[in-house]
Amino acid sequence: MRTYIRDPEMREHLYKPFREADFSAYIEKISAPHYGVDANDVYRFSSCINYLEDVEIPLLIVHSVDDPICPPSEMDSLFEISKRNPNVYIWMLPTGNHCMFRYFDEKWYDEVMREFFRYWVQSGRRVSQNVGQI
Repeated sequence: MRTYIRDPEMREHLYKPFREADFSAYIEKISAPHYGVDANDVYRFSSCINYLEDVEIPLLIVHSVDDPICPPSEMDSLFEISKRNPNVYIWMLPTGNHCMFRYFDEKWYDEVMREFFRYWVQSGRRVSQNVGQI
């Protein structure tokens, strides 16, 4: 976004250090206008809570306690859905920030993902039935 946003007010949201970044301002000032929707639509379409009930293939959600954007307190409803849907697995880690697992330890992250998919491919559980629907 830094390459094509020219509005000075919008650009200031792109250059703050991560600890000082205001995620809601970023959504309102950058993401929503970029996609031509309001901020509430961005949140609604971005939240997996609206889709987890219908997940038909194995899904692993890796989340961290120190996520500054999606606090763990907001995960309670996702855990409830995962109890009702056997295809949804949630792994809560003590650290990882917001989606930074791969960058903290790329080898570890890739191995976790590879093993998750290997397990489901080898078991054949529903994956082969739904692969054409992905």
